[in-house]
Amino acid sequence: MYTSESFFPIWREILFSDPKEVTIRLLTPLRIKIAGHLSDDFTFFEFFRSLLNRLYLLTYFHCGNRFEREHRELLEMSKDIEILDKHLHWHDWIRYSNRQKTKMKMGGIKGEFRIRGEIKPFLPFLKIGEYIHVGKGTTMGLGRYIISET
Repeated sequence: MYTSESFFPIWREILFSDPKEVTIRLLTPLRIKIAGHLSDDFTFFEFFRSLLNRLYLLTYFHCGNRFEREHRELLEMSKDIEILDKHLHWHDWIRYSNRQKTKMKMGGIKGEFRIRGEIKPFLPFLKIGEYIHVGKGTTMGLGRYIISET
């Protein structure tokens, strides 16, 4: 079982880093719902909100502790992070569902984008997101990304 102590090496990795720009590269299709619909465009706020929700659900159901939703201030700060140089495209992906006996459209956004601003408070969450993925379909490997300093 993962605990907050299990993630300590991740925290250490980014402890002294304070970049003003970071590139996020989407390795598998990202499916983000905005207002109940899949979107092919998003803000950093929407990306980060989806990541926080994923982290909350994982810690609540699998770690035996509660990831406090005390991150409203951080979520509000995420509105100030700019997305620059979007190089994104829709990637169609179809899988067969044995349960539903039909083909399912599971496409999403791939590519990369750069973010700029006061990024340091977001780094621990973005780093964990590399491991837990973000958006819909994460259990099938969707929403995988990596971050790198620009």
